[in-house]
Amino acid sequence: MGKRRALLDGRFKLFVASGFEQRVLSFDERSAYIYGEILAYRQSLGQPMSCFDGQIAAIARSKGFVVATRNIKDFQDCQLQLINPFEAEKPKENWGRR
Repeated sequence: MGKRRALLDGRFKLFVASGFEQRVLSFDERSAYIYGEILAYRQSLGQPMSCFDGQIAAIARSKGFVVATRNIKDFQDCQLQLINPFEAEKPKENWGRR
């Protein structure tokens, strides 16, 4: 790697590290357990969920966060509070059918 490329690479890594330091949530052990619960429950309803959506739902539920998405139906029955930022209404309680 040349000097210029190494300099740009170092600056980019620093930019990413500082820009996303408090913005990226970990998929930790608690999220992993919740992920399994969510995917199994959704499968039992005949509503399978993508792995990525399942991870988002699990992280949000483990932290008690609201999920903001335009695609509300993909996160229904996950025991989450959902909000569609493209509609003017308050968050929907969507705890599922359990």
